[in-house]
Amino acid sequence: MTQEPSNDPKLLLGRYELFDEIAVGGMATVHIGRLSGPAGFAKPVAVKRLHRHLAGDPEFVSMFLDEARLAARVRHPNVVATLDVVEYGEEVLLVLDYIEGEALSKLLKAAVRRGERIEPEVVVAIIAGALHGLHAAHEATDERGEPLGIVHRDVSPQNIIVGVDGVPRVLDFGIAKGTGRIQTTRDGQLKGKLRYMAPEQVARGDVDQRADIYAASVVLWETLTGTRLLEGDNEAQLINAVIAGDLRKPSEVVPELAPFDDLVMRGLAPNPDDRFATAYDMAVALEEQVVPARAHAVGNWVRKAAEDSLLTRKRRVAMMEGTPIRSSPLASQGTPSSLRIVTDRTSSSLTDGNVFGDPTSAGTPEAKREPKRRWIWGVALLFAALLLVFGYREYSRSDGARSYRVAASAPVVAPSETAAPSETAVPADAGVAAASASAEPVVSPEQLGKPRPNPVAARPRPTKKKPEPKPKPDVTAKPTKPKDDKAKRCANPIMVGPDGIKRIKPGCE
Repeated sequence: MTQEPSNDPKLLLGRYELFDEIAVGGMATVHIGRLSGPAGFAKPVAVKRLHRHLAGDPEFVSMFLDEARLAARVRHPNVVATLDVVEYGEEVLLVLDYIEGEALSKLLKAAVRRGERIEPEVVVAIIAGALHGLHAAHEATDERGEPLGIVHRDVSPQNIIVGVDGVPRVLDFGIAKGTGRIQTTRDGQLKGKLRYMAPEQVARGDVDQRADIYAASVVLWETLTGTRLLEGDNEAQLINAVIAGDLRKPSEVVPELAPFDDLVMRGLAPNPDDRFATAYDMAVALEEQVVPARAHAVGNWVRKAAEDSLLTRKRRVAMMEGTPIRSSPLASQGTPSSLRIVTDRTSSSLTDGNVFGDPTSAGTPEAKREPKRRWIWGVALLFAALLLVFGYREYSRSDGARSYRVAASAPVVAPSETAAPSETAVPADAGVAAASASAEPVVSPEQLGKPRPNPVAARPRPTKKKPEPKPKPDVTAKPTKPKDDKAKRCANPIMVGPDGIKRIKPGCE
């Protein structure tokens, strides 16, 4: 039962306004909502609102937040995008991308009412797209790149929405299995729809991604034939039918569907090892069996099959967009600390964690302290800049004075011996005078019209004295023997030999 359209939002919470209900489930109600922002920004969204009587139950709140954490890690065109999660007091909201379309379950019912079967090409486009979305969920990783091991566990026509753009999308990861979940399934507790559960899910509860492949195969079977795969008056009969695994082929209901028998029955194999290894493999096999319809053909079929419901919802959205954007009371009263956005594995305040930058955060205590912090930082930066300026000036002055003292006390170097006679030594007292004279030269009136001489060019350069060449030795002269002075050598003619015997020196006999 749906409510009458209303111009008044049912709830104002931060940037979000909740309007009419569009769907009601056992755990939450889905509203048409509006996400607003500065400069007139507004966008329709779908807001999943946890039932008030369940908001106080930690188990259901954990399931709700787990859905957001897991779904936020799945980024694929065939998966409904999760935009935000807000928890405020007893309100827990899951904000999703608004899709103009209809659930596959309602599209199937509309086709049955008209006595029509959906064209196989359209069926392949819808189921193959959903399988691609499931594969993206199965391969999702956390922020560290570790596999999350997501298993949807509730693949059914109710959780596949087909847009007027012709794109099928998987939604509702509320009972999905994943390594990042806070809430876990209790022993003996079944979660999901029995008609679409795999035998191992019913018998043991231990599932992997192949359980989703089984459920997708049931959806494929029912979408092709237009009838239910399993019949039962109660849950016990359905459980027995699932475990028995005695399933009909599609061609037993519609003979024209014989080409799909092998593919569908492989997906419905009781043993998980006999099924497709991945959802991607099944999607590719399905697309190779029949060429899927183009997106515009699927979109036209959706418009025709759900014409009335789409028109009603379109009017509601138009009515919502025509309503002036109202400011949330949180903007004037300050956002309580309990209002927070929940991301992958952590929760933080809405003002800190909201990737959209909530304009109402200006009323939060944190936002009120922000201008004061900016003022303090501005004064500190100005003070630091002044210190740098004055310090630089003092340094420049001290450095100039030190240079002046060094120049004034520098010794005067006397001219070298080889310098020209015109160069004379400069007295030490003339150093300062020369420096000041060179800084501000005085020019007489007679010299104003004459070019000034270049003092560097006019100064004579010292000349270096060339060394005298050394005389070359006369190579033609014969060497002369030194004269033997016999008289001096023989003045003492006696010498003592090595044997101690005295002898006369040779040549002195």
